[in-house]
Amino acid sequence: MIEAYKIALMQPVGITSNFGTRTDPKTGKSGATHYGMDLISNNKNNKKEVYAVADGVVLSTVTNQSKATTGYGNTIWIRHKNLGWSSFYAHLASVKVKKGDTVKQGQVIGIEGSTGKSTGIHLHFGIQYIGSSTWQNPKNFKVNNPNDIIIQPVERDENKNQLKVLTNNLRVRREASTKSDIRGFVQQNKIYNYYNVKNSEGYTWYQIDDIQWIANNGKWLEVYPKKEDEKMIEELNKQIENYKNQIEEKNNIIVEKDKTINELNEKIKNNIDSLKLVYECTKNGIYKIYLKEKEIIYIK
Repeated sequence: MIEAYKIALMQPVGITSNFGTRTDPKTGKSGATHYGMDLISNNKNNKKEVYAVADGVVLSTVTNQSKATTGYGNTIWIRHKNLGWSSFYAHLASVKVKKGDTVKQGQVIGIEGSTGKSTGIHLHFGIQYIGSSTWQNPKNFKVNNPNDIIIQPVERDENKNQLKVLTNNLRVRREASTKSDIRGFVQQNKIYNYYNVKNSEGYTWYQIDDIQWIANNGKWLEVYPKKEDEKMIEELNKQIENYKNQIEEKNNIIVEKDKTINELNEKIKNNIDSLKLVYECTKNGIYKIYLKEKEIIYIK
């Protein structure tokens, strides 16, 4: 298990203000109550991204406070029904989710900002029990550590795209990148479904679930495309071969026709060249011409 607030910005996380009584950073007054934790990201790779601390459903968002100087600014509420509490994210620069969205732990939901009553870029993180409006100290709430999660395998099914893990301790990452955060691990000699494929950083990456990717260097995984795809590819290859044969046949016919046309043109040219002038009209008029059987006349 790990403290929930550490997932909100992904470790390492800096704490600039704890839950409880403090001096108000905006007014300078002492004895002010702080209903959450102020956090800053110390992870240079995540571009100030804010993450859902656990699986849940977005209860509400506020997205029109970019120029506000009071209140919490742009915010997100996520209800974690299985945990019995909701998480609150405030002062966001931007919001990446909307009301009703289902989110996974580690999913990007917004960008750290300084909207509302804020003295600098940070994340205000708060927690309330479901059905209560009393703020709780986020330090007291823990969630599953993504690094400890073992992604559950499935049964072999020839009608699905699947793969078998051949190596031990293969990491599951949030994105198709070795710089992405670790979501857990897959089990050696187990089968997993995959839904998408990408090539990145010299690896072939397979998406086994939402924000869950594993890499293959050609030796770590044994990949089984579903039978439907194999049959479809085989059928397409047959169709392509048939089209090629048809095109070749048509091309041969065209070549033969061109050859025949050239021969006829050559014959006509030779016949015309061999003609002798018999009579030349001196003026326009109508003339009768009598031909014998099989006799040919060329009119110029």
